Amino acid sequence: MQQSSEDAAVADVKQDPQAAVITVSKRTLGVLQAMYPATVEERHSSVDWDAFVQSMDKAGFFAKNGGGSIVTFERVSGEGKIAFHRPHPEPKIDPVMLQSMGRRMNKWFGWTRESFALAEK
Repeated sequence: MQQSSEDAAVADVKQDPQAAVITVSKRTLGVLQAMYPATVEERHSSVDWDAFVQSMDKAGFFAKNGGGSIVTFERVSGEGKIAFHRPHPEPKIDPVMLQSMGRRMNKWFGWTRESFALAEK
């Protein structure tokens, strides 16, 4: 079975299906849960690229430019990385791509909608 170029960019990944819940701000929660839509509104919502990058940062990943439009998100813990293409010319992630990114995060890191919770103030 041949890997796609995006899957080939993922290295040293340890998937943990029993991962702890990640607590985040309300804004970050909205962005991350949009990757796993539960409502019709969420299925049709796009996300600003910068908001996505900030949300990934809050979820424990840092972004590195990989050349061209490729951005690699690496876990702060060093336990894996994944590459996504920065959308252009508009810096918005359309709903179909966002959900595809969510499926990849699920495959490699075990993320689901339930992986995130609102942090207490």
